[in-house]
Amino acid sequence: MSKPYYQLLYYSTANPELTEDALTEILMESQKRNTKREITGLLLHSDGNIIQIIE
Repeated sequence: MSKPYYQLLYYSTANPELTEDALTEILMESQKRNTKREITGLLLHSDGNIIQIIE
């Protein structure tokens, strides 16, 4: 029997003070944790908005 598959879509407005360096740090830390947990996904940032898909 296969594992259940879940997908989560999250949309938010970033704090205007969020820098590119801070966003990169969040992304890198998330990638490390998610790899250990076999979590995949996508993170998009544009015009102060963030869309994240987690699988």
